Amino acid sequence: MEQNLTDGYQLITGVDFVRHDGHDVLYRLRREAYQNEYQDQVNVDGLRPTDFEARFLNLGIYDRGQLVSVLRIAPVDNVEDYRRIMLIDFEPEHLSLPLVILGRAATKPGFESQGLHTLLRFHAFHLAKCLGVKWIVGTFKADAKRMVQLGRMGYQFSINENRWDKVVKVDEPTIVARMDIHHHFDRAVSVMKGAADRLSFKFPLMRPYEDILQFQSMSKIIIPGHSQDQNQGRT
Repeated sequence: MEQNLTDGYQLITGVDFVRHDGHDVLYRLRREAYQNEYQDQVNVDGLRPTDFEARFLNLGIYDRGQLVSVLRIAPVDNVEDYRRIMLIDFEPEHLSLPLVILGRAATKPGFESQGLHTLLRFHAFHLAKCLGVKWIVGTFKADAKRMVQLGRMGYQFSINENRWDKVVKVDEPTIVARMDIHHHFDRAVSVMKGAADRLSFKFPLMRPYEDILQFQSMSKIIIPGHSQDQNQGRT
């Protein structure tokens, strides 16, 4: 397993976290994927990984060393960070902190519609469960293809009247999706399991979930019993 962090890292075919020194690769994938889908609606500078983002996990799928799909998994334990990522006010009547925000999903053109995002979301749910959070949230366009699948998984939806102007300029409101994984984890995983099982033969998980969290230092943020440093990584 240690070779995944050294010279052999470029040989990976599987699922692993994107190292901080791989953020240039992460940016190129995001830019390529978003420009392919949204064309001139994209503000590519908004896709660059920032110092603020560096404390979050970007889980990626590698095909013979090439990053082909990625999903950001952001544990959040305060209202300010929630607003910064979601671009909306925190709704205590619907959510409780800490929680996990999924976002910045990107898949390389030519690899779409193969279930790679479902595989990443499958692992993201298990990582969120390890962190002990109750809620998983995210935003997406109202016409997103995955909305049907998310509904089957147990997500609840509401309208976000704010726009994604920092990254993608869209005319219509976006959708906020939230799930109580304490109640819907098994249901959600069962919906994703078929694609996850099929793809895991080609793209296996390269290390246990607990090791991924330790490498990313995310366990300091949320896992019960660990010390918390709420100022770590702030910008």
